[in-house]
Amino acid sequence: MTKQMAINFLDYKAFCLHNDPNVKSDDTEEIINMSINALGKQIAKKPIQPYKTNEIWDGHYDCPICKQIVGIGNIRDKYCCNCGQKIKWRNEE
Repeated sequence: MTKQMAINFLDYKAFCLHNDPNVKSDDTEEIINMSINALGKQIAKKPIQPYKTNEIWDGHYDCPICKQIVGIGNIRDKYCCNCGQKIKWRNEE
């Protein structure tokens, strides 16, 4: 099972719990949603390069989720230190 398949499954289970009148309100739905968020951060996303070439911050990359700096030039983080999102650089899985 891939991470995306697990997210889809948990998302479906959260939907079912939310819409089932026989299920008492407890922390189960919140736990499932937290799991979805944690799994989602393990799926690598490409960083954002907010500035084009020939500008002051050329080679500066931001996290696609929280906009925290994740790379400058050849110094590149595998994960965002602010939100934990996995960062996908060229040809990396």
